[in-house]
Amino acid sequence: MRRFVVSSAVSVLLAASVGGAAPRAAATTSWTFSGPEGGRVANIAVAASHPATIYVTLDDESGHPLVSKSTDSGATWSDAGTGIGAASFELEAVVVDPTDEDRAYLAAFDTVYRTTNGGGLWTMPSTDLSGQFVLDLVINPDDPDILYAATATSGVWKTTNGGDDWHQKDSGLPAHSNVQDLAISASNPAVVYAGTLDAVYKTNDGAASWTKKNSGISGSTRALAVDPDHSQTAYAGTDSGVYLTTDGGSSWSKSNSGIPSGKRNVYSLLVDPDHTNRVYAGTLPGGLYASTDGADTWEARNTGLTYKGPLALALNPNSTGVLYAGTQGGLFKSTDHGNDWDGSSTGMERTHTNVLAVNPGDADEVFQAVEGGGFLKSTNGGDSWSVHNSTIGSGGVRLRTVAENPNNHSILYVGGLMGDTNIAKSTDKGSTWDLQDSATLFNPEHIEISRPTRASSGPGTPSRGCGGPRTAARTGRNGRTA
Repeated sequence: MRRFVVSSAVSVLLAASVGGAAPRAAATTSWTFSGPEGGRVANIAVAASHPATIYVTLDDESGHPLVSKSTDSGATWSDAGTGIGAASFELEAVVVDPTDEDRAYLAAFDTVYRTTNGGGLWTMPSTDLSGQFVLDLVINPDDPDILYAATATSGVWKTTNGGDDWHQKDSGLPAHSNVQDLAISASNPAVVYAGTLDAVYKTNDGAASWTKKNSGISGSTRALAVDPDHSQTAYAGTDSGVYLTTDGGSSWSKSNSGIPSGKRNVYSLLVDPDHTNRVYAGTLPGGLYASTDGADTWEARNTGLTYKGPLALALNPNSTGVLYAGTQGGLFKSTDHGNDWDGSSTGMERTHTNVLAVNPGDADEVFQAVEGGGFLKSTNGGDSWSVHNSTIGSGGVRLRTVAENPNNHSILYVGGLMGDTNIAKSTDKGSTWDLQDSATLFNPEHIEISRPTRASSGPGTPSRGCGGPRTAARTGRNGRTA
């Protein structure tokens, strides 16, 4: 698993390498984590029976599935992934038994895992789903032995004995259907909604049969939520925004008032069970939006949410206003319905750093290009970090390289995936960015700035050509530093 750490010796070596040969340094014998905390938090589950217990899944974007657990409402975290197989390189969902905080389930690339001891050990109780790419899980709030699993190629599966056996339940679904999301009704658990790449389906009989419910909706469904009090009222999040039904899916209407165009890729939805007109939508790249009138209107709730694009949302069922958001840069917590956010990732697995660079004119200035997190900057040698994604966006920004002008340390360039362009330039050390015309480049992995050529002083005297030394240590796909 990739982690970013800094030692004093490494800082010296990086700084010196920009200007020429590195001086000798004492061997590094110890390392300290230098931040930022967190990682790509894609799923969150709060235990209804003990809301201080929270499970999250993380992924460093390089095939390392991770589970972290908190027993103090997110103040601190510990690893809880023992037993997860190497083949399960992507974890898609986590759910907790509403009556037992130690019993939880994971949807994985190849199966469903279960723990009965609070994440101390995960096992695969059944082979029925072996080889299935499980994309989502929901649990019956009245009978936690009943769960439904969404799969990428074989529709929906159901267990009635806590995962010991699974049975395919695809009557009415297209053959080999790719079901992306599930949502179960708390007021009537026989009602389940299923979202596929091109439609929404619904069952009223516990998945014995499914009916297409797609009138008025368009786009790929990425998130679903059901009003806890009214099984006929549901919300669908797609790549074109939020849709609402109040008649059990017979008709849907677009409900995007207040969410700007271009920021309507909805990845997560949540309905507050205490005030069911209060709905939350996590979008990319717009961040979190909240509605207090059942999705008629929306307003942004991003203060302190430095990594926009919540991939997962959860709330504390016993504490009004306590909300959690999982992002590309870790977990955030709000205690006031999302009006203000604070990081809540202490002890959690780390971010995936693609590239690291040190300002040769000021060794206290360190720059990071973070997978999914954009550009980070430290002015105190890595003790603390701030995000500088103005103009280049945030959340989904995937930067691969950083380069610094050797003659003007205020000028920086970054390369990677940034929407319509792949190169950006800053003239103020990363505080602001100007997007460059780079339509012919795709996801550049390295930028190098040419140095002026020195004239030869005579035969046998080498001249220094263009293309000075690299200004950054780049993390390759295999985890090694090039």
